[in-house]
Amino acid sequence: MTEVVEPKKKNKILWISILQGFTMFLVVLGHSDLAQRENIAWLSEMYAFFASFRMPLFLLVSGYLFYLTRIGKERKYGDVMVDKLKRLGIPLVCFTIIGLGFKLLASSFVKNPVDFDGVQDIFLMLLGLKPNALGAMWFLQITLLYMAFYPLYRVVLKNHVATLLVLSLFVLAYYFFPEGVDFMLISKAMKLGVFFFLGMVIGNYRLDNFLSAKPLALLLMVALYVACYIIGLQGLLLSVVGITMAMTFAKCAERYIPTLFSSFRNNTYQIYLISVFPQMAVEMLFRKMGCEYFMPFFIVNILVGLYFPILVVLLVKKLDWKWAKAVIGL
Repeated sequence: MTEVVEPKKKNKILWISILQGFTMFLVVLGHSDLAQRENIAWLSEMYAFFASFRMPLFLLVSGYLFYLTRIGKERKYGDVMVDKLKRLGIPLVCFTIIGLGFKLLASSFVKNPVDFDGVQDIFLMLLGLKPNALGAMWFLQITLLYMAFYPLYRVVLKNHVATLLVLSLFVLAYYFFPEGVDFMLISKAMKLGVFFFLGMVIGNYRLDNFLSAKPLALLLMVALYVACYIIGLQGLLLSVVGITMAMTFAKCAERYIPTLFSSFRNNTYQIYLISVFPQMAVEMLFRKMGCEYFMPFFIVNILVGLYFPILVVLLVKKLDWKWAKAVIGL
């Protein structure tokens, strides 16, 4: 196989960029209600195949990048939180309101309509005390919560024993932390915190350097994950195997297909924020028409999820709307 070489962009780690693109493709697939139609067995199986590590991988990449861009550079806590409140907090509030408005206007068409009893419900949604009108916002909520403990990570990651201890505590939380602590989505954050922290550990110790970029290594990782999936392995171990498989895939792609996902991988955050709206529109149209031609709608559903947000980004940049840039996290 001929190796393709592409110059790396400044401040860009190519394999991570590819991994972000791959992860976002899986997220868009996962957000497609059409992908979970029970009467299409192979599609439901494909959805289940990736489901075990899709969001854990997204959190791990976030933790890895948080280490490289903040902790590793020893940024000041105040600067970090101001930046994250702008980049995560503003979109969180805005898209919670936008999602609420969309679902109220299209209440007779959406699959999961929302109850709204007044402005106080918006605050309850942001605090996790009521389901958010836009379900995908949970990721922003728990990521902000993780990042609030930035000073703790700086101390812990400088000590091998402390790092291992905290990682072990997160593993225990994954299995034993009680459900039902909805305030600030603490139960969900504690269960998934192992992946965010593991991303920081990988960044700190550069454990990604131990991953092979050879096709044989990828083949072996795929075989291992398939075997684990077939025998019914569940939980943390299956997620870690899936994550390792995905990272090996990204390493191989960096070596042989460096332009993979290049059409959207630089705007994965904006895709995460915006994609659900065009996807819901396609799904509503499909249900409204009662159309039997499922596959074209499914393909369009994925494409609009990936590329409609790119058009929005290009428009906002072209018009240089500062308020819109803040809303979509640019």
